[in-house]
Amino acid sequence: VQIDCMIDGVLDISPYTYQGIIDLKFIAHNPYFYALKDRKYIIDNTGTASEGIDSSTNTVTKSVANITNVKINNDGNVPSFPVYKLVGSGTVTITVQNETMVSDVVQITNVVDYVIIDTESKEVYRDGAVPVNFLGKTTGNLERLWLVDGENSITATGCASVEIQCKSRWL
Repeated sequence: VQIDCMIDGVLDISPYTYQGIIDLKFIAHNPYFYALKDRKYIIDNTGTASEGIDSSTNTVTKSVANITNVKINNDGNVPSFPVYKLVGSGTVTITVQNETMVSDVVQITNVVDYVIIDTESKEVYRDGAVPVNFLGKTTGNLERLWLVDGENSITATGCASVEIQCKSRWL
C-alpha cells in the first residue's frame, strides 16, 4: 500500500551531507492509501465459464456466457473510482450494482473498437493516435459506476470484454 505525500516546507540538505540523521516532515494532501499492485479484472463473453488469476500482475480473468451480474471485489475499505475499458462497437452499456448504491445504466453510442470510462475524472474517451471524446455520446450517471468496498456486480451489453482497474483505496 502506498500514499502520495511530499516534504512539508523547504529543505536544504547540503549541511547534512555525509552526516548522521535528519528529521523530515511529510504532508499528505490526499488521505487515502492505494494498492501498489491493484486488482484488475478482465471479463470476456467467450461463452465458456472459467476464472483465473495471475498473481504476478494481480489480474483476474473471467470468461462468461454473457456479462450479466458478474461479481467483482473492491479490496479497499472505502468506495473507489475505477477505470473501465469497454471493448465493443456501436452502442455499449455498463451497470454496477451493489447493496449500498442505486445502480444506473451508463450508455455510450457510436463506439468504434473500445471506449474508456475514468470515473474519477468523469472522462469517457478512446485514446490512441486519434483520441476521441465520447462524453457527448454518453447518458447515465458516471458516479453510479463507483465500486463500493466489498462485492459489486457488473452487467454490460454490446461488449466483447470489459476491463476494470479497481483503484482500491483505504482510509
